Amino acid sequence: MAKGRKSNKPREEKSDWQERVVQIRRVTKVVKGGKKLSFRAIVVVGNERGQVGVGVGKASDVIGAVKKGVADGKKHLVEVPLTKSNSIPHPTNGSGGGAKVMMRPAAPVQG
Repeated sequence: MAKGRKSNKPREEKSDWQERVVQIRRVTKVVKGGKKLSFRAIVVVGNERGQVGVGVGKASDVIGAVKKGVADGKKHLVEVPLTKSNSIPHPTNGSGGGAKVMMRPAAPVQG
């Protein structure tokens, strides 16, 4: 490569956000010409310091749906109180629709 020439590769910046894809679904919409295929992605983003968000993205390809889900998750952040051991302070129960969730604090580290 010649001196002073810039690379065309986009540089990825280091981010403290972690993203986990929870679900990818293929969805179809019936239109006049047939069926239109698209993808829906549910993504959870968090920074491991008490901020977490869930986002949903829809696009014609999986990568676009995941990117939109990450952007949506960062818009809908909530604060989660953490203890010194990076765990929740007390047990809690929650429900939404048909789902029930029970969260308990992590066991104390011995050593």
